[in-house]
Order: sequence, then C-alpha cells, then structure tokens
Amino acid sequence: MSLPELVRESFDETVVKNFFEENQFFLVYQKKVSLNANNEVVGLEAFLRLRQENGESLSAGAVLPIVERMGLLPELSLLVITQVTEQWNYLLENNLECTVSVNIDVCVFEDSKTLSSMIAILKESNMPSDRLAIDIVLKSGQGISDKAIRGLNKFRMIGANLSLDILSDQQVDFDLIESLPIDEIKFGRALICNILDSDACRNSIKNYLSTARKMGLSVTAVGIENAEELRWLEKFGVDYGQGFLYSEPEEIEMINFSTNLGNQSLLEERSRARLKLLVVEDDADYGRLMMDILSDHYEFYLTDNETEALEIIDKEMPEILILDIHLRSGNGFNIANTIRQKYDEALFSIIFVSGEDSQENRISSYESGGVAFIAKPVPVVDLITKINRYAALHRKRREQSKKIADSESMAFQSMREASHYGEIIQFMKEISQRREEPGIAKSLFNYMGNRGHNCAIVFRDGDDIHSFDQSGLVCNPIELNVFELLASKGRLYEFGQRLMVSDKHISFLVKNMPDGDVEKGQVRDYVAVLIECMESRYVTLLQNRVLEVVVGDLGALAREAASSIENSEQSNQAMVDKFSMEIGLSFHVLDLSDEQEEHLKGIVSDAINAKDDDNISTDDIVDRIQSSVNRLSSTLEAINELGADVIDDDDAGESVELF
Repeated sequence: MSLPELVRESFDETVVKNFFEENQFFLVYQKKVSLNANNEVVGLEAFLRLRQENGESLSAGAVLPIVERMGLLPELSLLVITQVTEQWNYLLENNLECTVSVNIDVCVFEDSKTLSSMIAILKESNMPSDRLAIDIVLKSGQGISDKAIRGLNKFRMIGANLSLDILSDQQVDFDLIESLPIDEIKFGRALICNILDSDACRNSIKNYLSTARKMGLSVTAVGIENAEELRWLEKFGVDYGQGFLYSEPEEIEMINFSTNLGNQSLLEERSRARLKLLVVEDDADYGRLMMDILSDHYEFYLTDNETEALEIIDKEMPEILILDIHLRSGNGFNIANTIRQKYDEALFSIIFVSGEDSQENRISSYESGGVAFIAKPVPVVDLITKINRYAALHRKRREQSKKIADSESMAFQSMREASHYGEIIQFMKEISQRREEPGIAKSLFNYMGNRGHNCAIVFRDGDDIHSFDQSGLVCNPIELNVFELLASKGRLYEFGQRLMVSDKHISFLVKNMPDGDVEKGQVRDYVAVLIECMESRYVTLLQNRVLEVVVGDLGALAREAASSIENSEQSNQAMVDKFSMEIGLSFHVLDLSDEQEEHLKGIVSDAINAKDDDNISTDDIVDRIQSSVNRLSSTLEAINELGADVIDDDDAGESVELF
C-alpha cells in the first residue's frame, strides 16, 4: 500500500458508502469572470464537498480514489449533475443565469448508461443545455479512449459546453487537444502558481494559448490568488479567470455576483486574505495529495527540496510551513533553522512531518521552532484537522500581533499629536509677543525648521511688501512672483513638492513637502493652524500701528490747539485793551461827564465779558482733546500687555517644551 493510500486509510468503504446514503455531498460555487470586460461575472464552477459531523467540510479529493476503487464514480457524477440542475432554479429565480461548469472524470464518458442518465437529467430540468459546461479531468499521463471521445461528442451534440482541465505543467499532447470536441482550455492552480517564477511554466502556458487561438478556443485560468498573477495573465491574453482573488467557493445562496476589483486596496486585501501554506515533501504522490486536500483553503506552494523551499519563503513568506524532515535534497530542520536566523519566528508556524516517529525527531522539532510534529502515515481527517487547528492559532496570533502593533502605533501617534499640540500652543504664545514682521517670520522658521521644512514668508500691508526666507534674507524676485500669482489660490495650494499657505495679509511657502500622503496630511493640518495664528497677530500689529499714528496726531493737534487758543486769547485781550484806551482818549471830543464816561466803559466791558461766557473756554477744548489721547494711549497699553512680557526677536528660538 502506497503512502497516500495509508493516509486515506481512515476512509474505508463503509464510511464512503455512508457519505452517499446520508447525502453528505454538497456543492459550492466559485465565480468565473471576464478578464477583458471589467471583471464581469460570466459563469460559475461547481466544486464537490463532504460535510463532516463536526460541521467542517472536506474537499472531495480526499475520497475520490476510494470512490473510484469502489466503482462509484458514475454514481457520484450523476449526483453532481442532479444538484447542479436543481440549484440552477435558484439562479433562474434571481435572474442570475450564467454558465455552470462541473468536473467529470473522462472515464465516466466511456459508460454509455451513465452518459444517457446525465443527458436525461439535464433534459428533464429547467437548465438549458448550453448553460452547462463539463470540465474534462485528465490524470497525469492519462489518455482518452475513442469510446470516451464518442461520449463527449454526444454531450456536445445536445448543446453542452466542454472544457479540458490542464492541472500541471506536464505537457499535454497537442494532437490530443485537437481531437477533442472542446470549447475551452482551463489552467489549474498547480500551473498558475508558478507563472511568476518558472520559465518552463510560462512557456507552457504560452504554447497552450497559441494552440487555443489556432483552434478558436477560449482560455480560463483557475486559482488566481494575487494581483501579480492576474496582471501576467491579462497581459498574455487569457480570456477568463477564477480564484480566491475574486471569491472563495460558496454555497449557491451566498454568492455575491459583484467583484469590485476596481478598488486597488480591496484587491490587495483579497490577495492577503488567505494564509499561505508551503509543503516541502519529496514524495510526489503525497505532495499531490496535500495539494488536493489543502489548496481549496490556503494559497498553496509545493516543492521537494531545501533550496527551492528557501527561495519560496524569501519571496512569498508563507505563514504555514509543513516540512518533511528527511528530504532527498536537504533537511526540514535546516530550513527551519535558516529562517529562524533570518526572520522573526512569529511570522511562521512550522509543522514537521516524518515517517520516523522517534523521540529524537520530536525533540529536534521543538528545538527548531516547530509548533507540531505529525508522524506519517496519518489519517486524512486528522491531517486536515491538525493543520487547520494550527493555521487558526497562527491567524489568531497574527491578528493579536496586528492589534498590538496598531495599539502601539496609536499610542505613539497620540504622543506625537500631543507633542504637536504643545508645540503649536508654544508657537501661539511666542507669536502673541512679537511686535515686528522679522520676529513673526523667525518664529515660523524655527517651528518649521524643527520639522525639517524650508520656508519663505511674505507680509502684505497695503502696497508695502515685507519678505523673508529661511536664511534671513529677503525673497528673490522669482519667489515674490510665485507669492503674487498664488495668493488668490485659496488657503492651501499644493504644487509639486511645495505648498503655498495664504491668508489676507500673510502667505508662506513650504518648499519641501514630504512624499507620503499621511505625512502631507499632517503638514497641511498644522500649517492651517499656523497661518491663522500669524494672520491674527499681524492684523493686531497693523491695528496697533494705526492707533499709535492716530494717538500721535491727536496729541500734536491738542498741543497746536492749545497754543492757537492761547495766542487767540492774548490777541483778543490786546484788542480789548486798545479799544478801551481809544474810547477813553475820545471822551474829551464827546464832551461827556465823568459819570457818562464810566457808564460807557462799563457797557463795553460787560458786552465783551458776556461774549466770552457764551463760548466754550479754551481749557475745556484742550482738556477734551487730551482726554481722548489718554484713553487711546491706555487702550494701546492694554493690548500690548495681553501677551505678557515682550520677548526680544533674537531670542525667538528659545521656547518652553510643554510635552
């Protein structure tokens, strides 16, 4: 009995019969999309699964050899056709009509009774014949008999579609392909997974594509799992694709016909969704068995030697490693110890397998970082259960590590943001004490320079322009022209690696923006705060300057008014005295008595005094002007004292670290 047969020994014929009797077979479907029409869903492929008592499912590949040995392949094929035609009604009811393909072993088409039964099931159903596609499965080195070809032709004549599955890079005879009544060639995952690394694999696919074009056949790639594979297949003209990049196989009711691959981040997320699993096994049959069982659940890689295993690990970083201890070329322990020296152990879960179940191997497995040792042969259920259990543990550990990393990143981000807030508060405090444009510019240069940014700044006071660059010089004419052109482009205007930040009276230019979007966003956030702080302070300075000029003008006016009024009063008094004297000298001409002269002088004097009483006194005018000057002076002093003590512009770089 071969090793794969020993692995399957837990599935005896009684167990397999129970699968049939209890109807534990069921179908899941995977979407098939057009690679040339915006990833439109054009079909489904049905895969057979076994439902276990614990609720988990197994790939039918685990029992197919026993089914074949028991002669039950025809019965299984009829079961598959029956389920597909019955579940077609669900697609019909939901307006999701598309072609559904199923895998049928070519030997079934040699059985005329089974063939007639399959045709009858299809004709009696609601499923149109042209909506069913039969994928012909050829084993390695297997040919097709004339009787099987006649059976395929019968199926083709009722309108069903036929495809040939090529499951490995072993070349299929092109004459055989031409002899088959097929519509399509399908490449399996075993072929697709090597297109990025193997010249032989790529050349094999190109040859098949050339043959398909000559015969007018369409080509489908099965098992596409990442964006790199998809791009290569699109480049060389593959028509259709299916695989975990688009969706996992799902029961018919769960299928979502959307693909959404236009979203690059979603595509990358799907590429990373499945765990990568590497099997290093030099028994070819055992390796293929592992692929049959595990490739539906993992992004699967297979090799038979140490050198290639290390190359796959370096390139693909598979999380689950199943290492045979004794290889014809190399050793599983060597692989494990090499990657432990090179990478963090937490990146991998290593499972050692060996036909030699010794204490030494178990201890060495532990010392080499293994999470488990599995002795061969192992029942298939136990094998899958153990691998899935350790894969689940690895996934939980990975998720936990990600949560820890996210928490640490969030904590550091919070600390950085707290530091930024503290520095901005310090900047605002410093700006509030500045009295001149050079001081404001210096505060900006200190803040931005501490973050590695080079800046220039322009102040606009009407027609007066004040400019400064990081070196302390005025901006050159080209920079001034840039400021003038972009001042009206909004608060933030990014061009190239530069960012113009503008307000009504101030603009500054960040000359070396970072490359990353996150870092750019952080810069945009804090410069928006800086420009508001500087604009507010500069407007206050401009207002203070106007008030100071007004106070000066009013003070000068008060002094001039007082002097003018004093001179006017002295002139009036001299005029009165002169008038009185002239009247007195004229009394002898008028021949007035002494009493009359005194009476006339009294009238003139009373009239002058009465006029003075009707007008505001010169002291009142001066007092009112001086009072206004005093109030303005007090207001200016209060504004200037809001920023506490004034700092000298030369000390702008000395700040208090708040966080």
